[in-house]
Amino acid sequence: MENFITVWDFVLFPIYFLIVYAFANAIKNSNIETNKAYEYYVKGILAKILGGFIFCCIYIFYYKGGDSIAYWKFSGCLVKLMSKNFSIYLDILSGNLTMSNYYYFDSTTGFPEYWKDAQSFSTIRFISPLYLLSIQSYFTCTLLLSALSYAGVWRLYLLFTREFPGLEKQFAIAILFFPSLLFWGSGIMKDTYTLSAACWFTYSIYMVFIKREKIMPNIFWLIITTFVMISFKPYIFIALLPGSLVWVSFKRIQAVKSPVIKILVAPVIIVVFMLLGTVVFSSLSSNLKQYSSVDNMLNKAVVSQNDLKQDYYQGNSFDIGEFDGSIGGVFSKFPLAVMAGLFRPFIFEARNPVMFISGVENTFLLIFTIIFLFRVGPIKVIKYILKEPLLLFSLTFAVFFAFGIGLSTSNFGALVRYKIPCIPFYLSSLYIIREYFEKQEIVNDKKVG
Repeated sequence: MENFITVWDFVLFPIYFLIVYAFANAIKNSNIETNKAYEYYVKGILAKILGGFIFCCIYIFYYKGGDSIAYWKFSGCLVKLMSKNFSIYLDILSGNLTMSNYYYFDSTTGFPEYWKDAQSFSTIRFISPLYLLSIQSYFTCTLLLSALSYAGVWRLYLLFTREFPGLEKQFAIAILFFPSLLFWGSGIMKDTYTLSAACWFTYSIYMVFIKREKIMPNIFWLIITTFVMISFKPYIFIALLPGSLVWVSFKRIQAVKSPVIKILVAPVIIVVFMLLGTVVFSSLSSNLKQYSSVDNMLNKAVVSQNDLKQDYYQGNSFDIGEFDGSIGGVFSKFPLAVMAGLFRPFIFEARNPVMFISGVENTFLLIFTIIFLFRVGPIKVIKYILKEPLLLFSLTFAVFFAFGIGLSTSNFGALVRYKIPCIPFYLSSLYIIREYFEKQEIVNDKKVG
């Protein structure tokens, strides 16, 4: 424990905290008059920092180690290498993990682990500049990552509040304050990077193709966030891309006023964006590795699901049943996989305090969903989704992402982390549909009256 906490934690953490707080207040004050959503800006970043702080405490005092601390520790090897050979450090930082580069490490730098696991080593690479700024302080390094990753999450919040004003509080709950997003999405883990990147990617798609504002900066961020997702978890990018193309296509079709012209141009628009998606996917296929084809993804789901059920996970697993790598076999598990991806572990399945908190959160989601469907009705939900392209994208991504996670992940410890990208999209969508339904009820009551 003494290796994880140093004097710099007590010195630097409050200093950086005050700097972040000052910047956050300045950003809020400069935007609040034109956008009331910024009422939640400071509260959101403070909640994220708190989530990161709790994450550190859990990993140090409860788990007494783990991947997060290992990532932080081995990033120190890169920082030491930086002072010896800056050009090699930059080469490794870019992702060139050749054995010739590994040989530059020695007893003075230490030897980083995860070298043969490119996705895990991405966390070490990306955290190394923050390790340097934090002067070997685990808590401070986490604080900096929490604050920086907030930028992506905040942009998703801006997107939803801009499209659906009046729901600022509800979106704040779904995107900024949801417990698992704050805990698993704020520490030194792959999930922090991928959650932020997925949110920022969605916002940039919106700005470039829907609003057509600040196009060049957002194209730049599309490239960066795609690189981040592919570096850590390519399947998140693969899940986002088709939904994004559907969203943009339907929005373009919806913008055509004439029914005749709409019928004529709709197939053209759909084909154009399908071709665009094919080109993007093909150009990145070499980087997607086991996710480069449907067959590979289905086989990986089978292998991953079987592996995560093994005895060495100490019973912290669940089973949705056997399935083969065929499309029919995979989709036969659709209901159970979606249920697992969105709502498990249940409270009674929790084996430790962290899982229990996740179980409470999942119970809220499940009850909220049941009440929502009972009150609104599945038919009305589908009708409204088809009217609103953003909802079509958001719910489609959330449900199919939950399906993929529930299908390929049979370990609760992994499940609660892997599923966080779909939560803000899922819960925000429910809030939007509920609000629309309530407004329609008011209109209908006035007509009757």
